[in-house]
Amino acid sequence: MQLAILDDYQEISLDYADWSHISQQVQIKVFSDHISEENEIVKRLQDFSIICVMRE
Repeated sequence: MQLAILDDYQEISLDYADWSHISQQVQIKVFSDHISEENEIVKRLQDFSIICVMRE
């Protein structure tokens, strides 16, 4: 299973949560860039089962 973390501009998401509970079952991919084009977002995320968004 794959998890995508979106818009982590500061690349801090892996430091601010304890991901060890799911790390055996879930591959985590952090995206620090932002894509506003809907088709590009769909392409990027099509293989992910879980989507996590950052809010500032």
